[in-house]
Amino acid sequence: MSENTKKNVTIDLEESERTRLGGTSELESVEVKGKMSVINVSARSRIWNVKVHLGDTRDSTDIADESLSGGEIDVGGTWKRGYGVTVGAPIVTLSEVYDTCGDIETEEPHWAYVSSKDNPVIITISIKNESDGEIDSIILNKTIPPELSNIHVISSKSGTAEFDEGTKQIVWKDFVIYPQEETSIVIGATGQVHNAEPKSAGEIVLTYKGENQQRSVLKPDLTALTEFLMGIETAETEPNQWECTLECSNESDIIVRLDKAEVYLTPEGGGGKQKMIDAAPSIELSPDQDWSASFQVASKETPKCTQEILYTPVRVITKRVLGTIEKTPQIIPVYKIDYTKEFDPPSVNSFDKTPVEVTIEVTNTGTAKINEVFIEDNLPDDVMPPTSEHITVWIRGGEFTNPYEFAIEPEDQDPEKAHKISFKIENLKDTIGELEPGESIK
Repeated sequence: MSENTKKNVTIDLEESERTRLGGTSELESVEVKGKMSVINVSARSRIWNVKVHLGDTRDSTDIADESLSGGEIDVGGTWKRGYGVTVGAPIVTLSEVYDTCGDIETEEPHWAYVSSKDNPVIITISIKNESDGEIDSIILNKTIPPELSNIHVISSKSGTAEFDEGTKQIVWKDFVIYPQEETSIVIGATGQVHNAEPKSAGEIVLTYKGENQQRSVLKPDLTALTEFLMGIETAETEPNQWECTLECSNESDIIVRLDKAEVYLTPEGGGGKQKMIDAAPSIELSPDQDWSASFQVASKETPKCTQEILYTPVRVITKRVLGTIEKTPQIIPVYKIDYTKEFDPPSVNSFDKTPVEVTIEVTNTGTAKINEVFIEDNLPDDVMPPTSEHITVWIRGGEFTNPYEFAIEPEDQDPEKAHKISFKIENLKDTIGELEPGESIK
């Protein structure tokens, strides 16, 4: 900050946006609140008759008045005014992909744990700067759920990322995101669950700053008064000849801009006032700096003059956006099944050729919906395997008539060989609907 900037009255716009995301990173809400401050940086001079002029830049805010009165601001003092801003989205977006089987590549991530198994979890978190300015002071905290172990950072495009054992959080920080750029971090872990209760994937809290940015379109200007001397000096240079000088002096320790200087002369013989000085200097006067303008007038008596002066302390505008994104933990359901295998009749006599009906029932005892069912059964020798005509499938108490896969290995009906039979139903979601918790297939 230059020496002159330090001597300018500051209008500071600090706008805080708080964003709430749902479990799958969908935008739930974004709220922006602003704080406008007028800061008198002077070490010895107060300012008064302070007015902040907003004009038609108030759109998208809840400020009703075009001008706001700040009254008097003492040495080193601050005047503040809060406001709200309406926006459709934050300047930073965040997304999380929580894949419970990250070692198998698919178009869509896996979204459920398998009970009593090691689940290779891959968490990918992406942050994008949607603004035209830099985003810095970024800190992301990702809470790691207790079901995960072997937590490690696989890769980080930016900054530093570490797992804090004490807080059970991944802390990602020390980086800048440039305009319209995106960065990401990939975290690996092993998930283990031993019951069917849905699990939390852990929340994310992201904080950031966009210096010299704002969410509103406010363009405030300032008028005020401070310690400023003005007067007209008259000197008779010759008999009945006068030199009149308008003198202006900045007596404060802040920079003042002189916008208008007019001097009017009342004629000696009466009549309307005459404008003798009509100046619009727009000059910035540093502390203790002067400005003057003169004119000559013939008069037997001391000229009678009046002045109209317009000046104001020079202002600078500082602004920033402080952001927070809070992502609700995704809820991860659990795959868990129970199965039974029954024989009818339950026993047969040796060497008899007895037809046996085998019923295999798979029940969804987890909290995740099942879209695909695969059953494999091994038949010992001395058992003639079935053909597809001998297979009947029931779901939710009704016969399933859609296509499914049925295979026998080896492909024969030789009862002297052991056989493996397999049965597969895919894409229940688009046919009769996924197998809901508590439902079964037989």
